[in-house]
Amino acid sequence: ITDSSSSCSSNDRHLKKKKKKEEEEKEEEKKKKKKKKKKKEVEEKEEEKKKKKKKKKKKKKKKKKKK
Repeated sequence: ITDSSSSCSSNDRHLKKKKKKEEEEKEEEKKKKKKKKKKKEVEEKEEEKKKKKKKKKKKKKKKKKKK
């Protein structure tokens, strides 16, 4: 009887540790996702800038052709 109770308590402790670890991992995932999202947003903004620059360049080229 004592053996099973001790194993139960150790098992319980193990479960608690496992749960805590899982929660920590979830938090990490959330942080990573947030970072990724931010990074993605920044990258998208950069893309927009590039596109705008390219458009301007294209316009200039067209003007040259007209001359």
